[in-house]
Amino acid sequence: MLLPSFRATRAVVLPVVCCLLAGIARADEITTNLTGKVVAITATNNPDAIAQLDALGVHVGSKVTGFITIESTTPGVQVTQAPYDFMQYDNAVTDFSLAAGSWELSFIAPPGFTVDFVTVADNATTPGTKFKFDAWSASVQATDTDLILSDGPLVDYGSSLWDFIQLPPKASKDDGLVQDLSKYKSEQAFAFAGFGGTISIEFDKTGGGGSTADPTALARQGELKAAAKLGKSVLKGLGVLAAAGPDKDPLGTKETALLQDSSDTFGIKFVAAVNKALKKGGSAPLDAGDKQAATDYLMQGLVAQADAITKGTDTASKDDRALRGKILKALAAECSADFMAHSKDAKKPDADKLADKLAKSRAKLAKLVGKALDKAAKQGVVYEGPGADEMSDALTAFIDGFVELTQTGVE
Repeated sequence: MLLPSFRATRAVVLPVVCCLLAGIARADEITTNLTGKVVAITATNNPDAIAQLDALGVHVGSKVTGFITIESTTPGVQVTQAPYDFMQYDNAVTDFSLAAGSWELSFIAPPGFTVDFVTVADNATTPGTKFKFDAWSASVQATDTDLILSDGPLVDYGSSLWDFIQLPPKASKDDGLVQDLSKYKSEQAFAFAGFGGTISIEFDKTGGGGSTADPTALARQGELKAAAKLGKSVLKGLGVLAAAGPDKDPLGTKETALLQDSSDTFGIKFVAAVNKALKKGGSAPLDAGDKQAATDYLMQGLVAQADAITKGTDTASKDDRALRGKILKALAAECSADFMAHSKDAKKPDADKLADKLAKSRAKLAKLVGKALDKAAKQGVVYEGPGADEMSDALTAFIDGFVELTQTGVE
């Protein structure tokens, strides 16, 4: 059972494309998984290229699977030139691989100069027309199995191009590096050219849905949303009980029911979020097997937040109890708002927007707590508990801890 484990701590605290989903190597890297098929193969300086690939199970129509990984924090440079302007992110690709049959094409980064970059165009104009489009392209060097296509007199690698286009421009809202590639429906293609020959691939356009740039996004979004509802339920409920006083719940029956019902509801929503993500091809660092650990972390933390507010309450004073109830209600609102801000950020990361939302909820708490304390002081209530900033700091540390758990899972 859950209750004993957290109640015991109350005294503390991706010609066709994509199933674009995969795991993340580290916090700032984003991997997009893809599926597709070979649409063309040509032999140039290696006359046996087509036969050699066929021997490895690769021919026109062969199924292809693979991935591309980018470093999401790579800085971009605005490029203004014909035929359209775009943002360029040098060395943004950290790894990629495409495989068909027993043949593989893999990322290579020759030392000494920039060989890979990503360009992103938002709402660009098609040259010579009035049509506008969004585009995400990656130029990367690669080498293949037995150097069938990539072996040359000077180097043993060739150039590849990942090309994602959407017309009309409904795929992106900006020219940031991180984009949901499944939204680029007009074209999702790949081409490699080496000294020995070329190969072209089209990716499937029936990807997993949602924000597929980050395969963990859907699960994390749902888990954080569930945490938001849990936080609001627990803190607000404890606030109501605090205001009512111990005489209304002498045996703690109502509190026990509140905590158990809230944790049970969270567990159901948590597992549902994980299953939804997995069904759509995503992944969940914090998976269904971690439900109890996730629940314990949240319940213990929420109870600790509440205990810090109610400690020292003069239960005989209606005004003091009312003060604690108002503070817990305000804290419940910030907790819910902050978890929801992180939930939305998991699907579409934007550090500035996240910071702004968190600052607003913090300011709202400070306003509500300040108003409640002023009124209580006039009623003669002596409050020696944490101030608004201290409450928000503790809540932020608690929420950040769970956000990290959704990213890394339970170690």
